[in-house]
Amino acid sequence: MKATLSISIALLTFLGIAKASTPDHNAPQVLIEAKFIEVTHGAMDLLDSFAASGKSATVSGLLDGEQLSALWKKIETTKGVDVLAFPIVITLSGQQSKIEVGDEFAYKDASGKPATKRLGATLTVVATKSGENDIDLELSPQFVELKGMVKDAKTGVEQPVFNDRISGVSTNVLVTSGQTVVLGFPPTSTKQTVIDSSPEGVVTTTKNITRHALVFVTARLVDPAAGKPVGPKQQN
Repeated sequence: MKATLSISIALLTFLGIAKASTPDHNAPQVLIEAKFIEVTHGAMDLLDSFAASGKSATVSGLLDGEQLSALWKKIETTKGVDVLAFPIVITLSGQQSKIEVGDEFAYKDASGKPATKRLGATLTVVATKSGENDIDLELSPQFVELKGMVKDAKTGVEQPVFNDRISGVSTNVLVTSGQTVVLGFPPTSTKQTVIDSSPEGVVTTTKNITRHALVFVTARLVDPAAGKPVGPKQQN
């Protein structure tokens, strides 16, 4: 049975390293760095030059360190991009870990009983060392957001409406240590009121804003003695 790690943190506030368990220094260790972001439809062309054609409908790109650095510089200066969180975890090869970024939302169900739902992002990952410098990643990301509240027709109790965005089923990708997988989710659209001022007056318009959720997952093999990532040339 696989041990499971769950890291629950407040959205937008976490940056740190947590170990999945007391490490066995004789077992391979893998550092997983995840960056959760949302972008408007117009900002999706940032990924055009990095598209992973033929990989899968879920994998939007496969980047090396230099490409990730270049892309991230563009992301930081592009309008319509929200960086949600960037947790880091060190796990053992073959062990399932779960990273949860968000908050518990408390509400009452249709019968009036207390209930909770976790809002935010979840990434379940199994990273297995494969060969000298490769890592087989099994990835299952999910985004859950609150769309609004509606009254139950029978009881009158206000019920939350959730938008669960699941990036398909588990995705398997073989990467070289240090590479980054970009996972994409189905887009979601929301109505947004925009107020523009001009010499002619104030104009208020309502637009449908389409947003895409993306997860950047970087995997690096770790030197178990030093507890730090090692470069490909240093690995045995």
